Amino acid sequence: GKFITVAIFVSMSIASLLMALALSILVARPLRYLTSLGALMRRLGALDFAHEDSNFMEIRRGQRSVIKEVSELQDTFYRLSNCIETFAHFVPEGVVRKIVKGGEKERRPHVSMRTVTIMFTDIRDFTAISETLSQTDLLFVLTRYLTAMTGVAEHYRGEITEILGDGLLVFWNTPEDVPDHATKACAAALAMQEALASLNEELQSRDFPRLSIRCGLHTGS
Repeated sequence: GKFITVAIFVSMSIASLLMALALSILVARPLRYLTSLGALMRRLGALDFAHEDSNFMEIRRGQRSVIKEVSELQDTFYRLSNCIETFAHFVPEGVVRKIVKGGEKERRPHVSMRTVTIMFTDIRDFTAISETLSQTDLLFVLTRYLTAMTGVAEHYRGEITEILGDGLLVFWNTPEDVPDHATKACAAALAMQEALASLNEELQSRDFPRLSIRCGLHTGS
């Protein structure tokens, strides 16, 4: 009798442990998804699209929670992330960041007076250069040039507002405050010339023509 009682007790204990383990797995996995979604949402709020994050890559590959509500949250996050990233390609990141954070003023049209610095830069004789290159080569040259110049402007806290073929229109001190914006814009113009020297070395090594750029700066309100 005691043996049977002990056996029953042990069997029930094992069964309880297995049920508890199964239940913890069922609960822990959705919680992990929710925790990772929370972390991704915080990064998205800072316009960090987390492409290298393992949790984001799982969502991009279509891996979803078996729980319907959590799966719907993952789908919604992925669509939201793609929409915001696309929006940020056409609107200054400072504006997008404030909209994402829920700023009341940013959600409606508004105007404020401020002193800003504006730069316009383009490639000298770009039309003549483009006529000597194939479409593929022209795309390569433009991509390398714009990547280098936008990188410099953003390093000095400029907002790229328009890319007009070979031209760049860059603003400082709008939409976000930039201390010493005129100084930063001048430093960016000089840094662009330095970056162009390195770029021209690369282009000449590939038998492409050298580039020369023009920069115009203005500060006012």
